[in-house]
Amino acid sequence: MRRPHAERDDARRRAGTARRRGRRHRARRFRLPVPHRLGAAAEGRTRAEFTQFYFSTWSAARPERFELLMVARQGDTMLGAQDLRAADFAVRRTGFTGSWLGREFHGSGIGTRMRQMICAFAFDELGAIEMRTEAYADNPASNRVSQKTGYREFDRARVNRLGEAATEVRYKLTREQLTRPEEPISYDGGQALRRFLGISWVSPR
Repeated sequence: MRRPHAERDDARRRAGTARRRGRRHRARRFRLPVPHRLGAAAEGRTRAEFTQFYFSTWSAARPERFELLMVARQGDTMLGAQDLRAADFAVRRTGFTGSWLGREFHGSGIGTRMRQMICAFAFDELGAIEMRTEAYADNPASNRVSQKTGYREFDRARVNRLGEAATEVRYKLTREQLTRPEEPISYDGGQALRRFLGISWVSPR
């Protein structure tokens, strides 16, 4: 996984290559990930709206409140997006995760690995004590990803989903509960991010 803004230059190059190879549909579809919080409301949104969402997120990042957006890709194909967001992380050491995965990649285990990797990064590089996430009760795939990552359910609540009531399942995860991916993981940029967030904790890795 990489930060989306680290992909801007080579994304333009890949999009151009895709057009030359006749893959216009793929380039258009995966150029920008769908913000996971929009869910079904993302249907019909324009690329300009997605662009505005991501750039506003980057510009609003502060040590006291941030949302770290990452992308998952295989070769030149963007598979999905994974985020880590938190408030007062340097003190609370608690983060929240959310993700989006291209529909054709569902059921391949990629979503689970994405979640495992972002949680491992939070624990190993940022010194997180606890990670949390939510999923609608009627979204079994999202709930399975959380459970396979090691999250434990601790609460349920009725929330407003696009004007209708829905049940939200809430999970939390500790370092000891995390189910790590089988593949070895390497990290880049952890020290700079800790400095930006004001975290004095030093990664043991």
